[in-house]
Amino acid sequence: MAALDLGTRRIGVAVSDELGVSVRPLGVVPRIGAKRDAAALREMLAGLDIGLLLVGLPLLESGDEGESAARCREQGEDLARRLQLPLEFTDESDTTLEAQRRAGSSRTDIDAIAAAVILEEWLARREAGA
Repeated sequence: MAALDLGTRRIGVAVSDELGVSVRPLGVVPRIGAKRDAAALREMLAGLDIGLLLVGLPLLESGDEGESAARCREQGEDLARRLQLPLEFTDESDTTLEAQRRAGSSRTDIDAIAAAVILEEWLARREAGA
């Protein structure tokens, strides 16, 4: 499966193995436009056995969806349609903070690390049965 951290300028991408045991940041796609973003993602994910697209939603502190979450939901649905992949959404609260902590002083691929955190947390919740 692949997880996306949809930013306004970049899309962070992470993938897991078939069993969902290991997760790795894959890279970052610069945002150019829906069609070109999907093409770049298709190229990045080529050759990988991706059965699900997981998109992080930036929920409000209340747990509700605001404008950013609505934008991510719309963009995620469009990308999943273009990539012809099943889609699931998950809360991405605090993933950027965790990614920054993991990256330390190196800020390279912070968006890909955030996507990995999104995927790790989703897999952990699934494993716990939540």
